[in-house]
Amino acid sequence: MSFFSFVNNISRSMCLIEINKCNNNRNNFGIGIFIKIPIPSRELPLYGLMTNNHVLDEESLKPGTTIYISFRNNERYSILINEEDFIFTSELIDVTFIELNEEEMQEEIDPFFLQPSNEDTKKNKSILIFQYSYENISMAPGIITSSHNFNFHYYVSTNSGSSSAFLLNKNFNVVGVHKSRLPNKKENKKTGVNAAVKFSEIEFAIQVLYNNNFIYGNERARKSVRSLLESEIEILNEYGLEFVLSSKEKIKLKKKKISSHEIKIIEKSLFQCDLYGNSLLFYRTNYAWYITILSQDNNISNYSLENLKTLDWSPIIPNSNELDDSIISRINDREYILIAWLKLTELKYL
Repeated sequence: MSFFSFVNNISRSMCLIEINKCNNNRNNFGIGIFIKIPIPSRELPLYGLMTNNHVLDEESLKPGTTIYISFRNNERYSILINEEDFIFTSELIDVTFIELNEEEMQEEIDPFFLQPSNEDTKKNKSILIFQYSYENISMAPGIITSSHNFNFHYYVSTNSGSSSAFLLNKNFNVVGVHKSRLPNKKENKKTGVNAAVKFSEIEFAIQVLYNNNFIYGNERARKSVRSLLESEIEILNEYGLEFVLSSKEKIKLKKKKISSHEIKIIEKSLFQCDLYGNSLLFYRTNYAWYITILSQDNNISNYSLENLKTLDWSPIIPNSNELDDSIISRINDREYILIAWLKLTELKYL
């Protein structure tokens, strides 16, 4: 592929997504990328539009809602959210995916659908990031500085409006989606280190919900995790899991201008277990439980989503022995039993 063809394809794979302009805490737009995901298979992939959850969250994905996108030639299009198409969103990994009818999109917009990489990129590997800078497409080289479970940390210059900018490897396949600059880090002030979610984690999440779509329908994937029943909370309590957000913690978040919607999500999603030695934190998503061990190097000052996203979370995957070595090597027998039980529950408490 010539460089001209490559740049032309990239320009057709990106769009600007208009965001609620009434929210003064947001930019007026975020980036959307057109991508095809090999789910349920490479022969029958999902075609869609991907962006960050903080660009399009569950409130933007209700049936009947219209999303407006535009391209660098100022062409403006609308996408109507319906009940039939598969839509996924997660506030923890900060991703939203909207299934699109590929044939209709080719007729109306003719986008270029990017493809994800088959494997994660490694530390010190070079990447390219494409973003909208002042409403123009720009390209910047970067490098992966570290890997933190479902996040990459990488160095590159990113600008306002770069939410959902995508990271490409040397084969021009997507390896990650930009989320944010790292907050409150001295290294960030010196180097501009950024965080991106690994595409492998996005694919894992979408795969789980797509495979269970015939059981739960389309609604589950496009919403934050459901509220638990009192009987379910009692069972979790018996195993040592307790809600994190107390009345005092909620007041602290309100003082920091955290929205009531965000507080409600954190309140029903975040659990802790301090009974058995470690300070364990658990997060319920609509597709999996996640676990992290709080420590001097892995901690947060308050329980806002922005801070929670920076922790080193590991998914608890049913029917799998996989769990990050940094977790396995530090937990004791009782904590291992708790994790094993959560695996057995699969999607029951999600």
